Amino acid sequence: MTVKRIVVIFSVLLVSAAAFLRLRAPAPSGPAPNIEALKDVLERSARASLPAPDVTNEKLTILVAKEAVAGETEKIIRLASEAGGTAFKSTTSGDPEVLASIPAGQAARFVEAATGKASPIIVPADPAAKELIDVEIMSSAISSPAP
Repeated sequence: MTVKRIVVIFSVLLVSAAAFLRLRAPAPSGPAPNIEALKDVLERSARASLPAPDVTNEKLTILVAKEAVAGETEKIIRLASEAGGTAFKSTTSGDPEVLASIPAGQAARFVEAATGKASPIIVPADPAAKELIDVEIMSSAISSPAP
């Protein structure tokens, strides 16, 4: 009987070892992959293909005769002041640009006065809010008619 017991115990151990090895989780094949290089490539590619966010709420482009650019710039600054806002002129890119900060309730009137067209600006609920409007004044090659 002792031989039978040894065979039974050996068989049970053999089946148990096979079940343990079969159910055991597979060992990791190596260290975790380093994805930092991939992350850097994705960030650079996104920066190259997506434009920087614009800080202004609206962008207006006004086309005027070359000799009327200075007058139009002063008009935009005056209109911003009359609307209760402020405006700053920048000429870093050739043609002047004016960045105007207008109270939200006056923004639509400012755009209409500056362009002569109806404004698509919707007045927000907060009357203290400000609209940032970037006004680009482009000079055309055609000069204005002489009076």
